[in-house]
Amino acid sequence: METSPLLDRYKGIVSASLIEQIYEVAHSLAGLHVLYVNTTAQGGGVAEILNELLPIMGELGIQHDWKVISLDEASGYFTARLVDMLQGYDTGAFPEAEKQVFLEKLRHAVSKGPEYQADVYFIHDFQLVPLAEFFPWIRPTPPLQHSSTFGNFWIRMRLRVWSSRLSTTRTGSLLPMGFLPEFLQHNPSEPLQQEQRQVGRT
Repeated sequence: METSPLLDRYKGIVSASLIEQIYEVAHSLAGLHVLYVNTTAQGGGVAEILNELLPIMGELGIQHDWKVISLDEASGYFTARLVDMLQGYDTGAFPEAEKQVFLEKLRHAVSKGPEYQADVYFIHDFQLVPLAEFFPWIRPTPPLQHSSTFGNFWIRMRLRVWSSRLSTTRTGSLLPMGFLPEFLQHNPSEPLQQEQRQVGRT
């Protein structure tokens, strides 16, 4: 089994049994290609997490890649409007024209080549939800349940995990009806409900 000096740094901070359980789970992922996709390479929580996580994955022998879909000024402004709508700070009309410009840019941001092919996808930003509509190979398939001493966990071949740290629990917050519901048909609704309970406007 592969070992990770970077992971072993946490011995003494967390229990030895937890480190061993992480090794066991990592071993069960052998042979899978994991792809992370987000919109920032530096700054913000996702970039900080991935900069620490990916070297450990490399030492553990888990094949992985990280793709950044950079947003231009117009796309960034549109995303900021969506954030405010999700959190209830913007109750104005949905910016349909800006949405179409953003979606067109998103369609051309992802290559259909092998660099965007993987077994497991982690999509870290909510504005990237349309990727499952534009690129069918990213859509989730039924999960396979695995068991280990780490507990029961789920792996989806061709899994797409949407991870958003936005809180939508503020009174008056709602889904931007011209954006998210349109694309959630290819994504389970439960993860969205779970993320609504997460903390922090970032």
